[in-house]
Amino acid sequence: MKEGIKFTFIFIYVFLLQVLVLENVHGIFWFHPFVYLFFLLYLTPDLPKWASVLIGFFVGFIFDIFLNSYGIHASACLIVGLLKPYLAAGNINVAPAREEEKGSWLNKGKFRFKMLFLIVFILMHHFVVFFLEMLGQNLTKAFIPTWLGSSLATFAIILISEELFFKTFKSKL
Repeated sequence: MKEGIKFTFIFIYVFLLQVLVLENVHGIFWFHPFVYLFFLLYLTPDLPKWASVLIGFFVGFIFDIFLNSYGIHASACLIVGLLKPYLAAGNINVAPAREEEKGSWLNKGKFRFKMLFLIVFILMHHFVVFFLEMLGQNLTKAFIPTWLGSSLATFAIILISEELFFKTFKSKL
């Protein structure tokens, strides 16, 4: 029950930040951060693989509706949902020492794994999104700078959100 409430708040936070704030910031051509990845990153590790894929698809579909992107985010989240359990397979604690350690993929393991996992996850998602949006046009002038700039911006916002959001829950647990 507590996990469901926590993930509901995370989804509301991500939704409001993405749809109301980040989509209304204009003028920065190469930076299109997708903060909804924060929600997908912090799903519990004991979630079945099929549920990870299904949740990823529905999160992408919801953002497709609000961002008018015609299935691009749903397909990117579906691919990420398929690959996420395999990328994090060696990092799952079977018996966590504390209660708060079982709430996330990224609470387990070393700092280096966490950063590598975040970077690979974000780069993979953004590659699919921008490749499908641009369909191979302007590869060097638009695709690569937008892909890398947006990935960097998303990475920074996810790290800041993690510090802000999970410090609150760690103090309450």
